[in-house]
Amino acid sequence: AAEEKIQTTQYETGRRLGERITDVTFWRNEISSELERLIQECERLQDCKAVLEKAVQDIEGPLHIAEECLYHREARKSTELVHDDSEKCLLFEVSMLRNNQKKLESCLERCKDQLRNCRASQNQLELDLKNKESALGIDTLCHQLTNYSQGIQYYSGIEKYDP
Repeated sequence: AAEEKIQTTQYETGRRLGERITDVTFWRNEISSELERLIQECERLQDCKAVLEKAVQDIEGPLHIAEECLYHREARKSTELVHDDSEKCLLFEVSMLRNNQKKLESCLERCKDQLRNCRASQNQLELDLKNKESALGIDTLCHQLTNYSQGIQYYSGIEKYDP
């Protein structure tokens, strides 16, 4: 009766370990796939960040030229100092360039935040993947143990500590 109970318990334990190995393998593969997608997303965000940084820089040239034109118009002598359509267009252009530059900088900051979040998620997924690999190794090793495996001994009195 005791031998039969031991065999039944060992069989059930082996079956449950097999199920756990299947589950852990499934989730390891899911995490691995998600990690690959996340790495690709991080690369796209990095590209987007570079494009936004270049766009912010590229606005500087036209903005500087428009401001320079306004400065030279305001430096005219009193008889030549007029407020005409050209000046209105220059003021509008400066306003639009500054506004667009602020919008691009805002997008750039959001992109940087998203990139930080992406990297944090990547680190977490890499840690989870490492933990799944470790659990899979331990479970596989335990699943392969038999009564005749090397390195397992019977310690008398241990049953006192088993709940």
